[in-house]
Amino acid sequence: MNDNTDRERSFDKINYLLRPKKQIERKILIDIFNKIDDISDYHYIGLGSVFFYDFILFHKYLNIKRMTSLEKDKKSVKRCKFNRPYDFIKFHSMSTTEFIDNHSFNEKSIIWFDYDTMLWDLRCKGSVRDISESAILQDVRIITKKVNERTFFILTVDVTPPTKVPEWKSFIETFGAYLGDFPMIRDRDIPSQKEDLRAKYNQMIQAIILNSIDDNQRFQRLKFTKLFSFYCKDSSPMYTLGGVYDDPEALNGLISTIKRDNGFVNLNEGEITNIDVPILTYKEKCYLDHRVEELTNAIGNNAENVSLTDVVNGLEFEIIPPHRLRTYLDFYRYYPQYYEGII
Repeated sequence: MNDNTDRERSFDKINYLLRPKKQIERKILIDIFNKIDDISDYHYIGLGSVFFYDFILFHKYLNIKRMTSLEKDKKSVKRCKFNRPYDFIKFHSMSTTEFIDNHSFNEKSIIWFDYDTMLWDLRCKGSVRDISESAILQDVRIITKKVNERTFFILTVDVTPPTKVPEWKSFIETFGAYLGDFPMIRDRDIPSQKEDLRAKYNQMIQAIILNSIDDNQRFQRLKFTKLFSFYCKDSSPMYTLGGVYDDPEALNGLISTIKRDNGFVNLNEGEITNIDVPILTYKEKCYLDHRVEELTNAIGNNAENVSLTDVVNGLEFEIIPPHRLRTYLDFYRYYPQYYEGII
């Protein structure tokens, strides 16, 4: 359903170019896809909005020219078309559901639906809504049933957790069938476990999406294999899941290729990589980069045997909380640095 109300659009609130954690995520994906020999032959389908940042990077670093951008907000069409960075990007003024329902998917594709909404509006009033009302899960169902071999599917959703007991109850009741081990949560436990549940919310969302895919691929030849998942928060908390549809017996070579020299490929369906890096000045970043190997060796691989606080206290500036030094060292190759330029 198209939303043509006067609500503020996400690109009116956030400059998509200036989200460092999101940029780290994009660079990791490019690093993964760059290892695929025929990646330039893929068709990239995404939500370019008015910035088209993913499109620019995927063309520049993956040499992809077959590109399609979707925009359901009729009031934004003129601006989106104006901001297309390349004339070979095809633009469709329609929702993701409308497009995939009519698209043939007769070629290898990378589909990245970077939704700026939640899986389901937990703030809705009235009776519990049916799971089929989730437009995002409807997209998952259509894609699972239609895509071709070696199709990569990535989706990003807002994971702002419920804050009130009725919202938690409604969420658990609605998605109980897709929550795996989580449905054992009892209503009477929710008030005392709210903080614990909030910490588990990202895993819940991941379980719902993966179990929804699994339910819809039951009689399909091609199966979805999770390749990575990320959580990051520049403004709103966002969760990204990515994987590939293919014959499971043909996947070993592909997985071996993309895992080479990339520690962020994680097939474990219960784990999520948290991109939680500190905000650094240019001087601070250069200081840490100049000591990357030294600091990595000082921290080691076993946090229980090393005091991160002692290492951080030995720096020439503060990093709060100390664990963000470890995460910076994990992601430093992808960490962006922004400058103001007068043109």
